[in-house]
Amino acid sequence: MSPANATSDPWRFGETMTAIDESEYQYATENYMGWCKECKEFTRDCTEPDAKGYDCPKCEQLTVIGAEDALLTGEITFRG
Repeated sequence: MSPANATSDPWRFGETMTAIDESEYQYATENYMGWCKECKEFTRDCTEPDAKGYDCPKCEQLTVIGAEDALLTGEITFRG
């Protein structure tokens, strides 16, 4: 993740959110994509919107959450 895509949020205690375009988010929700909290990107298909702990095909960890949950929990935010 490049620094240009990371945003600090004082309520997240030093963690960073990844900024994405709204069109990328819309595509991910329409196609049931899952967000990997470790890889900081959409890595998985067939992921329910409220999924938690699904496996990531990229890093092989149980760190994938649904796109909607990624936005609601502050894992992702929209650019500018």
